[in-house]
Formats: sequence, structure tokens, C-alpha cells
Amino acid sequence: MAFRINHIHLKAPDPRQTAEWYEKAFAFKIVSDETRVFGDRFIRCQSEDGGMAVNISGARTNERLGAGDAGAHHGLEHFGFDSENLETDIARLESLGARLLEGPIQNPGGARIAFLRAPDDVRVELVERRKITRREAASNRPWLGSTSRRTHGNGGRERVPETPTTSPPAPRRTAASASDSQTSNSEARRANFGFRTSATLRSSSAGRGGGRSGRGRRRRRARSWGFVRRGSCGARRRSGPRPSAAGAGGV
Repeated sequence: MAFRINHIHLKAPDPRQTAEWYEKAFAFKIVSDETRVFGDRFIRCQSEDGGMAVNISGARTNERLGAGDAGAHHGLEHFGFDSENLETDIARLESLGARLLEGPIQNPGGARIAFLRAPDDVRVELVERRKITRREAASNRPWLGSTSRRTHGNGGRERVPETPTTSPPAPRRTAASASDSQTSNSEARRANFGFRTSATLRSSSAGRGGGRSGRGRRRRRARSWGFVRRGSCGARRRSGPRPSAAGAGGV
């Protein structure tokens, strides 16, 4: 079984007030509010995306709690939240009573971060992830091509240049290359035609030799009936006996 974080538990002098602060600051959802058998007020919250349970409670019966520590310290030091805009979120949290401790800090080649003091001396972090540029995205995905389409609010489209693909561009066709291509295609067609012609001739010659070919039967029938056909040289001739000169003139 894979281990996953089940929840985060915060201790506060006034659990309800702290829960409502996180509700305003980070859109937490208060799921339940009860008093447990231990004598402490126990409030269950859930993060905005539903992925993390955050419990907030007070001291148990006869339990004495030490002071919080928003500074850097050993042990569980802080927990972080994603931020779309660091400066905007810092100003918003300060208006709710948080205090900026460090930052904004730019990590080389990484995210921008800031640390704040939340209620009850809890140290929280804001993380603004580094935004990937279109050129970087295209370099990681070369199949996108040298250009891509960007959709604007008005529905129009604009072609935006990006990193060219890794494949070399196709060579330009010139008149000489076109002529060579036509010549090679003509030679291929002639070679293919010659192959088919010789195959046809072999088939027809086999049919004439065996006497079973339909073409051979038609030729023998034409010769017996005296029909005119073309010879091997293309001249028209008659298969039957030639008429005499007198017969040709009539009476």
C-alpha cells in the first residue's frame, strides 16, 4: 500500500477563529465542528481542491500547549500553498493579518517563494511556479512544428513563430531536378510496360501452342470464314483465296 499524507493538524487557542481565517485566506471548507471526548474543540477542514484534510483544535483537558514558532526551526516547520501571483497573494494575506517574513525569493531556474506568519505563529509558504515559455514548450515537443496557433479573445488566430523542428527542410525543386524526375518516371513506366508486354506475349504464345486459348480459337475461326485481319506488319489481308481479275470486274 502506498503511503499518503492523511491530514495536517494545527493547534490554536480559538480553533473556530483560526478555521475561519484559513477559510478566507485559502478557501478552506469547514467540514465539521465538534467537541471531542478529550475535551478539546475539534474542527475538520478541507483544502479548496479537496486533496488535503486540515484539522484545527484547541488544548485538551488539563493540557498545556507551548507557544508557536513562525521562524525557522527544527521539526515540522511550515506547509506551503501554490500561488498564481506572489505579490498579489502577499498583499491579500497581509490585509487579513498575516505578516511577511521572507521573500519574495527567486530560486535559480525554479519557483519564486515567500514565507509568512499566519495566525497562532504558524509558518506558511507561498510558491509561484516558474512559467514555461512557448519556446521552451516547443523545444521539448518538436512535433509541434515551427509555428503554432494562438487563440485571442476576439476569436481570431495568429501564427506565432517557435523553435523549428529537428527535421531538415525539403529541398527546393528546380527545373533540372523536375526534368530528371520526369525522365526517371518515364523510364520506369517503359520498363514496367515492357515487362507486362513480354508476359502477355508469353501467355498468348502458350495459348496458341496448346490450342485451348480463346484468342487462338477466334483467329482460327476468322481464317476459316475468310474475314479480313491484320498481319504482323500491319497490312490488311484476306485469309481466304484471292479473287481473280475477271471476277473482280464483274459481268
